[in-house]
Amino acid sequence: MSAAEKRLDMISQNIANASARGFKRQVGAVHSFERMVDGEQRRGQVLRTQVDFRQGELVQTGNATDLALMGDGFFSFEMGQELGYSRDGALRITDQGDLVTKEGFPIVWEDRTAQVDANGTEVRVDHAGNVFQDNTRIGALRIVDFVDRSQLQMADDGFFHAPDGIAEEAATAEVHSGYYEAANTDPVHEMVEMIMAQRAYESASNTVSQIADSYRRLTQQR
Repeated sequence: MSAAEKRLDMISQNIANASARGFKRQVGAVHSFERMVDGEQRRGQVLRTQVDFRQGELVQTGNATDLALMGDGFFSFEMGQELGYSRDGALRITDQGDLVTKEGFPIVWEDRTAQVDANGTEVRVDHAGNVFQDNTRIGALRIVDFVDRSQLQMADDGFFHAPDGIAEEAATAEVHSGYYEAANTDPVHEMVEMIMAQRAYESASNTVSQIADSYRRLTQQR
């Protein structure tokens, strides 16, 4: 019942974020295990979850500072004392000429030789992440990938955080300006999964009730 309940929570989160840009759904599998409890072998079940990093569909917006990735990799953002990683490249230009997320987190540059002119012509970003304005190269955005993405920790705000010691590798993703990556969640599939999880919970609950009724009949005074 506990595993089914956690699975329902996971599916609910997937459905709630079905319209979130760059969101990656979570998937889970129930595993059985055995352990010794008070000298007896007991069997239990646990839900193991992982992030599905499959590519989401690219949706055109026409806004040059809406950036999407096609392939493996993440945009990097400054989030206080640490870095956050995301597939959501919806950016805006501040009055100071910085490219930031809607929350105000600055994007990390691989190199930068100038500031973006907030009142200048429209910026242009090529597939390699190079940023141009007035045909002048401003710099290149930092796009990274990780050898073992399963170690990344997904926060409630949708950003991923890398634990100490995780190995980086070169990203293969291409940047597409004027697009955003939709969530890789299929709401219909998630609803089917939710129904199955609810039935599993109800089945386990009914089993517990039947066992409790059996014990109650056995212990009733005659």
